[in-house]
Formats: sequence, structure tokens, C-alpha cells
Amino acid sequence: MNFEADKLSNESRRIFQNTEILITEPAVLAAILQKETNMARLETFPRLKWCQSTYAGVDPLFRLLDERKGSTGTATNPSFTLTRFAGKFGPPIAEWCLARIIAHERKFAASAADQKIKGWAISREVTEYRYLSDLTLTILGGCGDIGSCIGRAAQAFGMKVVAYSRTSRPSPGPGWNEVSTDLTHALQQGDYIVSVLPSTPETRGLLSGDVLRAAASKNGGQSPVFLNVGRGDVVAEQRLVKALDEEFITGAILDVFSVEPLSPQSPL
Repeated sequence: MNFEADKLSNESRRIFQNTEILITEPAVLAAILQKETNMARLETFPRLKWCQSTYAGVDPLFRLLDERKGSTGTATNPSFTLTRFAGKFGPPIAEWCLARIIAHERKFAASAADQKIKGWAISREVTEYRYLSDLTLTILGGCGDIGSCIGRAAQAFGMKVVAYSRTSRPSPGPGWNEVSTDLTHALQQGDYIVSVLPSTPETRGLLSGDVLRAAASKNGGQSPVFLNVGRGDVVAEQRLVKALDEEFITGAILDVFSVEPLSPQSPL
């Protein structure tokens, strides 16, 4: 559902005038603050002291500040304290990733299609799969809380885990067998590649261009499957489509997109 700040009721605006503590989604607050002329002296929330985000990522607010800085040359920080909801999303996201990897590897969708037509293994590929213990998972941004949770879940199935980090980390660590600051090397290792990268000036578009070409298989092997549970703007939609068409990757399992909600006309 899209939030439309222009449709706020007068009652809501009246309540906001006296609000000192706010719990909300970052995108909702950013949409409301988009109308503010002075971030240091808010008109909608004149008494706001603390905003608690319901998500770990608060990038919609940072993007708003970047926009203001781009138009004025200077950035005025909001007059309230912002805290994010961190340390709780790792386990459910790890479950989602491993469930998707297993479903893809074991061809659950093909099995379900056979079941609908009452056919026994008509889709022969349902019997062609690899053991996770023979596979490597590359986690982009894998040394943080969420990445480490995914890595530990993958290791429980015997997968080798390679973490990509912009800064050097101890290796091995909890949730990974190898850590690399070399993006190309990390992409080349994975049978599955999952991005948990946040949206920052350093990560936006990180996988655009032909970066994913590095993930393409060598010596006749199978190119990896790409999963994204971080932020969609790590790779532009058209570049991701190209990576699929050119078979740099053999599949894309996406929880986030560069533009949300995803358009019905999107090739994805």
C-alpha cells in the first residue's frame, strides 16, 4: 500500500502537533517531511523529540536529506533523534533465504505444477538437484547481523559461506568461512549470491553495469542464482534483466526492487 501524505486527516495533523515520540515506517515519515521547508524547525511535528523506526533500514530519510542537500548545497539535520529497529530481522530473513534456496534447488514449483495435473514427476528436472553441502553461498554485506544469521543457517546445511565486506574482517568468523574485500572474487565463488547490502552512496548501483558478469560460470559450470533481501537500488532493474538474459546469473529471487511497488509492466 502506498502512503499519501496529502491525505492525512485534520485529526492526525492535530495529534502530530503534540507528538513527542513517534513509531513509524521510515518511508511514511519521509513522505510527511517531504513537505517541510525547514528540517530543523518542523511544522508538522513541532514537539517531536524521538522517532523509532519499525525497520532496520532508515534510508528513505537519508535520501530525503541528500535531496535537500543537493538542492541547497547544505543539509539541515532534523530536530529529533532517530533510532532504527535492529538486531531482530536476521532470523526471519535467514529463514526466507534458505527456504528460497531449497525450493529453487529442489524444484518445488515444478513439483507443485505436476501435482496440479495429477502427474508423477512429469517435470523430470524435479529429480535433478544438488546437495546444499556441495554448494557455496556468497553473502554481500555478510559480516553484519543479518548476513551472519543467513551465513549460520547456510552453514547448518553444510554450505560454504563467503562474505563480502568493504572492510577487512577476521576470517573465519561466525556465519562465514571466508571474508573478502574483493567484490569480483566474492561473486565468482557463489553458487548462490545473496545481497543484504543497505542503500548508501557506496552501495547504490554497486551491481549495475556489467558487474554481475564476474559471477558467470567458468569451465562449463552453472552460473549462480542471485537473491536480494537488502535494498533494491543496489542494481538497476534493466541491468538485472540483462544479467538474466546474458546468463551471468541463472535466476533472480527478489524481495526488494529498485522501484517499489514493482510495475505490472516490469519484465521482472
